[in-house]
Order: sequence, then C-alpha cells, then structure tokens
Amino acid sequence: MAGTLTRTTLARFQIAARCTVVRTPVESFTDFAEVVAPWAEGGTLWFRGHGNARWSLCPGALRHRRAAKRAAALDLFDRFRERALSKLASPPGLDDNLQWAGIAQHYGLPTRLLDWTTKPFVALHFALEHPDEDGAVYMMNPTELNRAADPRHHGVLSGSKDRLVAEKYLGLGATLQPGGLPPIAIRPLWNCPRIEAQDGVFTIHGDKYFAMTGRLVPSLVCIPIRRRFKAKLSKSLVAVGGLSLTSIYPELEYLCRALRHAAGV
Repeated sequence: MAGTLTRTTLARFQIAARCTVVRTPVESFTDFAEVVAPWAEGGTLWFRGHGNARWSLCPGALRHRRAAKRAAALDLFDRFRERALSKLASPPGLDDNLQWAGIAQHYGLPTRLLDWTTKPFVALHFALEHPDEDGAVYMMNPTELNRAADPRHHGVLSGSKDRLVAEKYLGLGATLQPGGLPPIAIRPLWNCPRIEAQDGVFTIHGDKYFAMTGRLVPSLVCIPIRRRFKAKLSKSLVAVGGLSLTSIYPELEYLCRALRHAAGV
C-alpha cells in the first residue's frame, strides 16, 4: 500500500465534497478491500465512484450554475415520459413519477437522482475511468442520511412503501430554498438487468442543497484513487475481484464491446 497523502494532495481530494478523506491511497484490489473493511463494520454503506476527483456529489439535472438551465434539465423529464410511453413494453402509470425517474436516469437523462451502489467494487470500477485524472470512491451511511433529513425515517426508504415521499421530492423546482428538503436515500422501485448487476440505489436531492458534502452528511468518506495506480487497479479488479465490463453492464452491446476489446479489433 502506498504512503500517506501529503497535505497538498489531501486538500485536493477534499475540495469536491469537503468530507473525511482516507489518508492512504490504494494500489490494488486487496488494498481497497482493507481500506473499506473497518468502515463497513459500522453498518450499511453505499458507494459511488468518480473517475475525476473534482466532480461533486450532485445529480445531473442540478449541476448547472444557472437556475434557468437547471429548470430546463428538469423539464426534460415530462418530455421523456411522453415520448418513451410507446417505446416500453410495460410502462409505469403516468402518475408514477418515481418509476419514470428511475427509467430516465437509467437511460442517461439528467434527473434529481444520484446513482449509488451497495457494492464497493462496482464503485471502484467507475472511479477507474478517466485514467489521466485522480479518481475517488465515496461511501456514506444511508440510514444516517435519512435520519438527518427526518427523524421519522428509520432506514433506507422503499420505492414501493415511500412513494409519496419520493413524489414530493420529484415535484420540487430548480432553485434553492433555505427551509427546503435535504437529500434522502431510497431503493429503486423499477429494476432492470443493469441496476440489478450493479446493485444500484439512489439518493434523491431536494432543494435545501444540491450537492452532498461532509458538513451536511457527517458519515461521508472519500477514498482517494490516484491516477498513477489506475491501470494496476484495473488489472487487479479483474484478476482478483472478477469484475468485468459485462458484469457491470449485462446488455448485449457491452458484451460485443468486451469481445472486440479482447480480440483487439
């Protein structure tokens, strides 16, 4: 395992989320597992990988600086639902915004949802993208997140049982409100092979603040992934962890891509 981060390097990893940063970067699958293990003893953790450590923990629709741009991104949701209705074999009801948001997020539309996973090595896979940039794996306790949002929440919300809570969030606007709603953690109602393969879960971000930080989410922790170790980590992840492109993306498109890559064509 590599040496402790310098203060300058540590500060770089603290910029995006202003949270606790693990001081020792990892070089291998085994190193990563050893770093995660002590934190996992404290309860359920969710993970998210960033190929670029400068990226914030903010959903796609809320990343724009201008409120007009955020509003335009959120407005895409209704247009997506109208046009996608005829393209799905079993579409949700038009009033089931949570299922529609999950589908839209899955296919790349910017929404109020932020993807997480319960599998740390899936998050590591995404952190290894963009090989010329330092990456990061974030982990947080979803139960603590929900309890901070509302003491009546005793765990991760369910897409089936807590639909009304989710609907309230999905109906919010594009501007920050001092007395608004903070992010909450919820398990998706709509499953698909990719979400199941990645053990995908979501945070829904309200209008109190858009990006998650350590000040607002005390359980948030960053594991630095240095760019000089990414190639080695990628090989280690496949050789030891058994994780590959097709295990992350089970669709046939990615099977073909993996076969072409292996054959060098």
